[in-house]
Amino acid sequence: MRRAALALWVWLACAPSAGACPGCKDALFDPSQAQQTIRRAQGYAVSIGVFLGVPLLLVGGVTAGVIRAARRTRQRPRAI
Repeated sequence: MRRAALALWVWLACAPSAGACPGCKDALFDPSQAQQTIRRAQGYAVSIGVFLGVPLLLVGGVTAGVIRAARRTRQRPRAI
């Protein structure tokens, strides 16, 4: 327990120093590269949308498949 608490404390203490590298930080906020920065931000937004959308589509597809299979078995006439 103590080791976990120590590891958590070290991790939190080092978090502020784990920011972006100076080169990346300057590239993101350089006014002369405004168009590139805007395109990069749009790319990030699209990728986040895809990352959020794919699991929803997968769950929806599986759910639709299960519902269709259940309806097909319910509609088949039973042999007596």
